[in-house]
Amino acid sequence: MVAAVRSGMRIRMEEMASLDVNVPWSLINRIKAECGSDCTVFDAIVALIWQCRTRAVISDPYAPAPLVFTSNIRGLVGAKRGYYGNCLMGQTVQARSGAVASGDVKDLVKLIRFAKEDILMNGGGGADGGGDHRRQQQTPPPSYSKYNTLAVTSWRNIGFDAVDFGRESPARVMPPMCKPEQTAVNLCILCPPCKGKDGVKVVSQCVKPEHADVFVQELAAPGI
Repeated sequence: MVAAVRSGMRIRMEEMASLDVNVPWSLINRIKAECGSDCTVFDAIVALIWQCRTRAVISDPYAPAPLVFTSNIRGLVGAKRGYYGNCLMGQTVQARSGAVASGDVKDLVKLIRFAKEDILMNGGGGADGGGDHRRQQQTPPPSYSKYNTLAVTSWRNIGFDAVDFGRESPARVMPPMCKPEQTAVNLCILCPPCKGKDGVKVVSQCVKPEHADVFVQELAAPGI
């Protein structure tokens, strides 16, 4: 019995490519301008990464391509000022691969915004795991490959880049990453900007080595 429980608790590890990509401000600002004033830097970058990764790794247009992002819910749970613990939740946005890969980035931003609104209104407890189900087009079935799922979090507004130990603030802040062969989550992390550099750095272990080149090419595509 104990052995069976332990077996069920094991997380399958995948070998993922460790990538360090830069999303230029010109592209971020263009997406924000197209989507309106409610679109944040986070929304624009996540929609872009979600679309490019889906194009690179999922060929079946009917396959689910869920997005999971973390959200700060300190205000929702009533955390007192000075509380230093994490108050986070993961919010899921459901969509089919074809809609993500071939759709307009503006529509992906809308799905992300709806999921954020669901957190504020319902604590993220919608039946489909993100946003009013009436707004969720082509909701996929609950069973899907773990590799189809993209997880995103952001370090941009935590304040790591403001820390000064006596030699000024850091030139760059990066998260510690897993060994490529020990990756349990297909993860992208939005990092604080590098000093003197354009754009937002995104560190990721979200695609397998055989999909890495296509993923990077999609991000660099002039028509994106």
